[in-house]
Amino acid sequence: MSKRTDVIRSLFTATPDAAPERKSAPASSGHDERVPALGGDGLSSDNQDAGPVRKASGPVQAIRSTFADIEQENRALRASAEADDRVVTIDAGLIDPSPYPDRFADIDDDAFAQLKQSLADTGQNSPVLLRPHPAVAGRFQTAYGHRRVRALRELGHPVRALIRELSDDDLAAAQGTENAARADLSFIERAVFALRLEAAGRSRAVIRQALAIDKAETSKLIAVASGVPADIIALIGRAPRTGRPRWLMLVEALRLPEALLRVRELASEDHFRSQPSDARFQQVMARAQRTVADAAEQATHRFVLKAASGEQIATVSDAQGQSRILIDRRAHPGFADFVVREIPALFARFADADTQSPGNRKRS
Repeated sequence: MSKRTDVIRSLFTATPDAAPERKSAPASSGHDERVPALGGDGLSSDNQDAGPVRKASGPVQAIRSTFADIEQENRALRASAEADDRVVTIDAGLIDPSPYPDRFADIDDDAFAQLKQSLADTGQNSPVLLRPHPAVAGRFQTAYGHRRVRALRELGHPVRALIRELSDDDLAAAQGTENAARADLSFIERAVFALRLEAAGRSRAVIRQALAIDKAETSKLIAVASGVPADIIALIGRAPRTGRPRWLMLVEALRLPEALLRVRELASEDHFRSQPSDARFQQVMARAQRTVADAAEQATHRFVLKAASGEQIATVSDAQGQSRILIDRRAHPGFADFVVREIPALFARFADADTQSPGNRKRS
């Protein structure tokens, strides 16, 4: 059994040996941490007869194995908890959230509403995992089952829970196990969770264990969460359909102070707040990128060419080592074609004059 599995098991049971054998673990009846049953190769058991499956690479197999272990372990642990006489009932008002919040505030979605309705109809089938509050006697902190605690509090129901003495590292690991079992935690929520763990002094090893990720992914998550100011992340929200590539693009677009100022102006626009989170991300990105483009355009040197009569005949812009001549064909039909035809002769005159210059004659 893996080290990670032993750690997770120890959080729920008095000793690692107290949990039931994984082969005989019954299916969980929990509400908010369900994942599909996995087969030996990490795929849904409903697809085992779908035909030959291409062999996955080593990292992919490792990820599949990790989630298979988590899913099977969750089933065994919850089954054990159901029969455990150490499950207690606690007033939801005595339970505080984890010091490392992972979810954003805008979680009043359909899934949470369904969870709340299910708890109202059938009650709480699986206990949550709590630890005694390290600073306030008589209170507790949630390690596992955050959404159920919140839903039960809103319903005015007590919470069935297991109480364990957990260190901060153990708490992070338990909370990460809950995250791994959920498919709806967005990229930026995972990134902010990783950054909060690091800011609280948790090691990169603990962060990797909590999120079941490797070193490279850990660095990318923290880079994004630290590269986008917290107030702009809050302005956007969960953005559940926006992944890492787009967030990395936003990090680059927000490097200009002007971009930050213009994006923050969106906070005062009522129509912006009323839009879904992913649409808010798109507007923030568009505002930031437009600021970058405007800054580049302002850095371009422009001047107007005029005829002897004072009439404007062309606009010349210089940027990044290139010159562009813009001629309005509507104002001067045929002039642009004339200039194009004359360019070879003009270049010949330029080359001849250049070779006849005093400096060039000395070099020759």
